Amino acid sequence: MNELISIVVPIYNAGNFLCKCLDSIRRQSYNKYEAILIDDGSLDKSYEICKRYVKCDTRFKVYHIENSGLSVARNYGAAKASGKYITFIDSDDFITDDYLKKLYSLMKRYSADISVGAIKQTMLGDKLKIKRTNNELIMTGKEAVLNMLYQKDLGTSPCSVLLPRSIVLKYPFPEGKYHEDDFTTYKYFLEVNKVAILKDPLYFYVQHRNSIMHTRGKADYDQLDAADNLVSVFANTDYKLLKAAFSKKFSNYCQVLINCPGMKKEDFPNYQRIIKFLHEYKFSILFDKNSRIKNKCAALSLCIGTNGLFFMQKIRELLLCFK
Repeated sequence: MNELISIVVPIYNAGNFLCKCLDSIRRQSYNKYEAILIDDGSLDKSYEICKRYVKCDTRFKVYHIENSGLSVARNYGAAKASGKYITFIDSDDFITDDYLKKLYSLMKRYSADISVGAIKQTMLGDKLKIKRTNNELIMTGKEAVLNMLYQKDLGTSPCSVLLPRSIVLKYPFPEGKYHEDDFTTYKYFLEVNKVAILKDPLYFYVQHRNSIMHTRGKADYDQLDAADNLVSVFANTDYKLLKAAFSKKFSNYCQVLINCPGMKKEDFPNYQRIIKFLHEYKFSILFDKNSRIKNKCAALSLCIGTNGLFFMQKIRELLLCFK
């Protein structure tokens, strides 16, 4: 017998793309769900759009709150949900018609505690190319965290994840922070015994050029703090997890440095913080057999100095232009 799934959708000024997201939810082949829409104080027509969907589909519910950020909206939605399981969908993204069906059947087929689908990144207006392989992976919770920290088959996003509502309520997202996922998602996996993963894309992450992740500032510094937190969490627990956390920290620190090329002049203390760590750990990353190729290339480029990292990034950007 199918069980109720709660879909939590935090919304802020998403009027230009919200319908595509909500329409993809309405098309689900698994129809025993509720869509919990949390309008986080939008200044555009988002709330009015939500009310239209609520009016024509009883599975949709909308709540309007004062603007408080993504973490508050997600936590509020989880508290309002009544399903046994929860999945998060961001308002500018969309899902395949069989998203819920695939995640639920995957979980039940393997008696897993959490099921995960692949996320495909796309730019607004891109034509989609979906390749289905039905490639599945089963792992323990600890193995899932290792996989996530080494950035292999799992990311830190809570989207495209189906998990018990009880776990979501136990580990709320930290309020007032960007990169809230890095502070939270690993706790989900550590809480469970078995995780089932489908490597086919079920969720489409629409990247906007003016999004938070393209904007310098607090988001970048929260990314540094999130990486430090992961190392701190595993410092006195498990050597394998600690080693993996250092790999994730190396990746985060490289990303922030690349995103903020003027940091040396504008924020020298944090620039020193990043440079000191990267140079101290570059050889550990190079000789860690589990580190991904991208990290190893970054570590190798740092052997000729910080400029080597920026040069490698320029080459990567040029190659992407010719794809």
